[in-house]
Amino acid sequence: MAFSGDSRYVAYGPGWTDSSKAPVRQLITVWDAQRQRRHAAFDIPGVQGIGLSPDGRTLAAGTYDGIELWDTVRRKRTKTIPGSLGDEIIFRPDGGALTSGRFEGDFVDLSSGRVASHPLADVFGTASAFSPDGTRLAVGDGLGRVTVWDGAGRKRLAVLSGTHLPAAPAYEAVSELAFSPDGSTLAVGGRKGTVQLWDVASNQPLGSALPTAGEPVLSLAFSREGDTLSVAGRHKYRQQYNIAPA
Repeated sequence: MAFSGDSRYVAYGPGWTDSSKAPVRQLITVWDAQRQRRHAAFDIPGVQGIGLSPDGRTLAAGTYDGIELWDTVRRKRTKTIPGSLGDEIIFRPDGGALTSGRFEGDFVDLSSGRVASHPLADVFGTASAFSPDGTRLAVGDGLGRVTVWDGAGRKRLAVLSGTHLPAAPAYEAVSELAFSPDGSTLAVGGRKGTVQLWDVASNQPLGSALPTAGEPVLSLAFSREGDTLSVAGRHKYRQQYNIAPA
């Protein structure tokens, strides 16, 4: 499932399909949460992941043929971008680009349809997030590292050790990423339960890892003010942390 930037629209559909078999047609529904009614629905084969543009007008579906773009207002497919297969699709806040987290990660410029020729992650991209202003893109990988790019996906700005800190010598794949509302802090969650905050300007960890239930981190979210972090796990569905500097 995927939300639009303003949370008015949510897209949802059945889960991942086995690539060894013929693609199964899947009904992807876009729901208008404000008016409480179906906004659009698309029958798309072989969907691996979906994303919604910030305004909810464009649905991106990762399929075996590439990323398909669908207009949710005119209810038709507008473009297929070959060479990219996305199981996690995230739009840049301005809607002009998107990233897919499959394998090494792809960066797609939607105006030109260009897919970046370089990988976003050195080893199997597992999570990605744009900063609220769209000037940074963070991509986590299977070894726990986080690569920070500029908002155009061209320039590598930093490589953070992510969940791989001295206190945790064994690697832990990154499962979730989230920027604070002002973009100054990056929260990194791992598949073994680690949650570590990073200072974006200095590329340094902020204190030690937060105490968690030790289960895979499924979702991270900052409060609107940026002083509280919520963490969702597989069994402990919500933990809140006061992370105000004081």
